[in-house]
Amino acid sequence: METYIAHQDEVKRIQLLRDHIRGVESIAAGEGEKLGISQTMRLIALFHDMGKYSDDFQKYIRQTSDEEVHSKVNHTSAGAEILMNLYQKSWGNDKLQPVIEMLCYVITAHHGPYDMVSIDDEDKFTRRLNEVEAQEARMVFERWSRDLRINISDMAELMQEACKEYNTAFVQKFRDISDEKEYRFYQGCFVRLLLSMQIDADWTDTANAMEPELMEELPETASVIKEAWSHYCEYMETLQYKSAGKPMSKKEVQIDQLRTQIQQESLSFTKHPSGIYCLAIPTGAGKTLTSLGYALKYAQERIGTKESVERIFYISPYISITEQNAQVMKEAVGNADWVMEHHSNVVNSDDNARNAETSWEETFICTTMVQFLNTLFSDKKKSIRRFHRLKHAVIILDEVQALPVKTIHTFNLMMNFLSRICGSTLILCTATQPMLDAPDIRRKIEYSAPRDMIVNLDRKFAAFERVQIDTALLDMKITAEALAEQIQKTFLEVHSILVICNRKDSVANLYDKLSEQCENTNIFYLTTNLCAEHRCEVLAQIKGLLGKAAQKTLIISTNLIEAGVDLSVECVYRSLAGIDSIAQAAGRCNRNGELDRGTVRVFELEGDEPGHHMDELLAARQKTKEILYRHKVAQASESILFPEWMQQYYEIFYGELKSKMDFTLTGRLQGETIFGLLSEGFSETRAAHSMRQAFQTAGAAYEVIADTGFTVIVPYGEGMGLIGKLEQSTEKENIRYYLKKLQRYTVAVYSYKVEQLLKKGAIRECCTVPDVYIAFGYDEKKGLTDIMPEAIF
Repeated sequence: METYIAHQDEVKRIQLLRDHIRGVESIAAGEGEKLGISQTMRLIALFHDMGKYSDDFQKYIRQTSDEEVHSKVNHTSAGAEILMNLYQKSWGNDKLQPVIEMLCYVITAHHGPYDMVSIDDEDKFTRRLNEVEAQEARMVFERWSRDLRINISDMAELMQEACKEYNTAFVQKFRDISDEKEYRFYQGCFVRLLLSMQIDADWTDTANAMEPELMEELPETASVIKEAWSHYCEYMETLQYKSAGKPMSKKEVQIDQLRTQIQQESLSFTKHPSGIYCLAIPTGAGKTLTSLGYALKYAQERIGTKESVERIFYISPYISITEQNAQVMKEAVGNADWVMEHHSNVVNSDDNARNAETSWEETFICTTMVQFLNTLFSDKKKSIRRFHRLKHAVIILDEVQALPVKTIHTFNLMMNFLSRICGSTLILCTATQPMLDAPDIRRKIEYSAPRDMIVNLDRKFAAFERVQIDTALLDMKITAEALAEQIQKTFLEVHSILVICNRKDSVANLYDKLSEQCENTNIFYLTTNLCAEHRCEVLAQIKGLLGKAAQKTLIISTNLIEAGVDLSVECVYRSLAGIDSIAQAAGRCNRNGELDRGTVRVFELEGDEPGHHMDELLAARQKTKEILYRHKVAQASESILFPEWMQQYYEIFYGELKSKMDFTLTGRLQGETIFGLLSEGFSETRAAHSMRQAFQTAGAAYEVIADTGFTVIVPYGEGMGLIGKLEQSTEKENIRYYLKKLQRYTVAVYSYKVEQLLKKGAIRECCTVPDVYIAFGYDEKKGLTDIMPEAIF
């Protein structure tokens, strides 16, 4: 029998084609089993590399590096073309058409998604299914069926099973959807799920055969969950024991008791089935450990059942929160190796890294909302590969109010998909819970019943009320000089102040002014210009000083300090923003009830208007002023930060921006939306396919942040030595190792800023990793700046 090769490396190590296809089949079918689509995945896997049986491909893989030969090799179309030709005669069956289209799309797209129909109305799907000549297709099919010992009746049985699975796993679960566009959107999500499992199975099997030395064997999930839950319980007992030994005021005792009560309510909520729930608890109530405890107990109770949990995710809006949550999670579960922390551009810079760094195989994943949304929508293969990791998971979405308005409709529908189809539980976790089913939101999230994990929210918020909101400074815009004067006066009454501005340059300007004017005061600067390691050290210094009456402490920061940072000051100054941001800032004031009342002063600083998401943030400021006015007119006794007023804020805020929620696009895609592209494709599309989605265009256009920028590695602390080791490394595994170690010594920089820093000679390109830069200098106070390195040193 002739031998056919799937892969061959530079040292002539090979993987036989039949071994690869069978290997992918086994992995893909296993991933699809709990979702009830194992036979569907088996069928896709068997057909995905059928084109590699062609003479052209075998010639290319065995010996040639001829680019002309390589460009003619197309191994992704043959299997889909043959599958379509076998079953197109049954086209009159409306139930069969979408199944075949989905199968054929996934087969042809397993090396990258494409649009079913282009913006110019070119039928790309049909073209993909007509790229292999009939005679060659017959030859490929004969070789494939002989090599794998598969006959027509085997395929007919698999196709029959795939149709049944599609009906059970998808159609029946969305039979109540009357909006055709939403139905098609969910259909596109299902395609992404199939494609994700196929890409992952393909890459995993290839790596097992060709790069076994890079593959890491992970422990069994069930044993990890059991051990992590046991350690969590011990960890919480230790925290309670330490807390019990501290002298506390009456207010502190009350807050401590309420935290324990909230944790117990959360743990008892695990009796409810998978769904979409809200964990709305006041700032300072310990939501990170509370939500993690729920997830661990939920997972531990379902070990060995059909609802068993495969992973626990903690999604945060900012890198700074992700870093802190990851550290808390590592300590709580008792083993740092079980936790994957994924946020740095450094990790993603190696396009050939197909393994542990980006595949989300670990039991616990801490990542950012941007990475999460990329996994849901991006056209990048690494992002698509991760998508199926979200099935049978507990997904904690921390500070979900930070979700950009433009993403709301696609986010809501995708959460519904993860709940309905993937059997995952989603916890929307924040003190400022957004109304994602508000009247002006057309495509609503499907909250489960009961929606709230914690009862009697108003009473709990009242018990946690620790601050008074002072809006006297909002009468007119204030200059940086006048604000600096106000802060100095406040220091006559208190010992610790936190100032939060909207812009980095506002923080830097105010820091410079107050550094010159404030005597005998510890002044700290906090923005994302500081690398993670530096920020952690600064926060540790701050916590060490707070509470010491002899030490005056001033912190000047961007909003990175508003969530996930456990510190408590006597007074907060917050530049005007949305009420949700003001509430988060208030969570850093009198956090543990050390005082009878702390003070949060809201001001409007000249030149501190928001930069990115301008329309959204300006609307947030305007609606905050409206709610503050309503609150004043009503002479309300309760705080403006209570759920009742937060709900009113979100109603008018979402009402103002309701036209932007489909993710409107600009430029060449003017008039299109992400929702539209992922449901019915381009608005002018006329092709008669069951599926018309523009998957690739939507994925490429889905940018949560318009300019994600680049990674700059900074010579701070241990980072200096690691930079040298990284640039001296030649082995791929060593480069990956040092990149991972360097995550905490990186700063994300916008593209335009990178160009400025390059021109000034403040940074240079990394010689071993593309699109990563090295800073020559680093300021010990303000981090990465555009100051010339000579001045820094």
